[in-house]
Amino acid sequence: MINVKREGSNENLMILLHGTGGDATSLFDLAAMIDPHATYVGIQGNVDENGVTRYFKRYPNGQFDLKSLAKETYELKNEIDRIIAANSELKKVIVLGYSNGANIAQNIMKEFDVSWDTVLLFHPVNVRPEVPFKYQPSQVLITYGDKDPYVSKENYQAFKELLKQANIKYDEVVHDYGHSLIKEEIDAAIALLNK
Repeated sequence: MINVKREGSNENLMILLHGTGGDATSLFDLAAMIDPHATYVGIQGNVDENGVTRYFKRYPNGQFDLKSLAKETYELKNEIDRIIAANSELKKVIVLGYSNGANIAQNIMKEFDVSWDTVLLFHPVNVRPEVPFKYQPSQVLITYGDKDPYVSKENYQAFKELLKQANIKYDEVVHDYGHSLIKEEIDAAIALLNK
């Protein structure tokens, strides 16, 4: 998988998982607002959907291709493990996913007991709602916009319920806007990391 690294000066390793149409460096500016001194590694999705980069395939009707999701989840988890091992001097692992990146990050948490400290999920869709979470990170942030065209309120509420069933404590930001990130979401991520 393609990844790009930017060296930092503190002990935080931030893994960045972009949204649909992004690339390995798309979230570097966002990461710099949240933790300007962390080491960032952006990982680019393997899937090309009509010229648009994603982490897993969709069918023409927009539904997720679960075979692709399973394959890409396994590959991405292994890539993240490799990056963590290669940066073992960094003590805290933060996984930041936006949209499609948040979706595959949560699917990794359902499939594997990984070793991430903090997970920041900006505008996730509840992927595979029938599957419980295996992993309980110590810090979680989830965000949602009431006017988000991709995530319904019912889907978001069901996602929160799955987190509660797994005894995963989380901070959340709910706002009146759409799928784009707003300042309150960034501020909440900063506050969580500074706890």
